[in-house]
Amino acid sequence: MDTARYIVEQLMLKNDPFSKFLGMELLEIRPGHCKLSLVVTEVMLNGFRIAHGGILFSLADSAMAFAANAGGYISYSKTCTLQFKRKVQLGDVVIAHAKCIKSDDPVSTYEVHIAVDEGTLLAIFSGEVHTTNKRFEILG
Repeated sequence: MDTARYIVEQLMLKNDPFSKFLGMELLEIRPGHCKLSLVVTEVMLNGFRIAHGGILFSLADSAMAFAANAGGYISYSKTCTLQFKRKVQLGDVVIAHAKCIKSDDPVSTYEVHIAVDEGTLLAIFSGEVHTTNKRFEILG
């Protein structure tokens, strides 16, 4: 069994109506690393007809959460920031690539690069995660 994939797909995503509503698709997962995608739809646009900033924030936040929890210990976000580089259009396929860049138990620092079709950088999300000593029940 791929434990990281099981944790994210069965214990997190399956019980996450917001990520499902946004249409997030899990592309890659392993401890400290996650790639998610979504397609920007009409309901994700703001009054300027570009993607609402909250869409990118939500995608990046989920990618960071999945990467942090994939190691088997329950982890929570402490701080998050998002720096926008470009606007996002209707129909864009947006990919968030989260990776742990520093780990000082129990706090880890993550960076998430958000791009269109893994090419043009749209935003950079940075965050800190607190990892508890509580393991997911399936791991004992």
